[in-house]
Amino acid sequence: MLDWTLENLTAHDVARLRSIYEPLTESVRALIDATIRTEVGAEMVAAAKADIDAATARLRTEQLDGSYGVRCTTDGGQMPWGNVVIGIRNPVAPPLVIEQSDGGGVFTDFHLGAAYEGPPGHVHAAICRSLMVNAPAYCLAIAMFSRSSGVMRWSWLSSPISIWTQSISPENLFPVGP
Repeated sequence: MLDWTLENLTAHDVARLRSIYEPLTESVRALIDATIRTEVGAEMVAAAKADIDAATARLRTEQLDGSYGVRCTTDGGQMPWGNVVIGIRNPVAPPLVIEQSDGGGVFTDFHLGAAYEGPPGHVHAAICRSLMVNAPAYCLAIAMFSRSSGVMRWSWLSSPISIWTQSISPENLFPVGP
């Protein structure tokens, strides 16, 4: 069953919640990257693990049962904040900030680091495909894919990645890229 919850939240409430939880997500993203790339010794790892376990215990004192789902605001806004691709409360989700262009399209620019690695030094194809699958829902096109063939081109980790579309129209969900 899909969990769509209507919340009595104003735009101000959403902005306040975002200001609370988005920095936590960013910190955990940084922790994930540090976990992958650290070369500290056993004692430092044990100390960090104890700190992380303590922080996890504090956060679990008040938590939801089950998934976050999608929260809908009374003005029709959606908060898919637990989503693995676009969730601002999900540190596994790429750090996407989706913006609307003056021409009516939408875009986002971001970097993917060590947590998204596939072949050495490259973004994993499954991450690219996941972004591509979610692109139509947000009228985005993935710049990492060839427009004519749909074949993935290599995208280097930590290199700038742009996703965009030229218009917001269900009939016109075609990738545009370099």
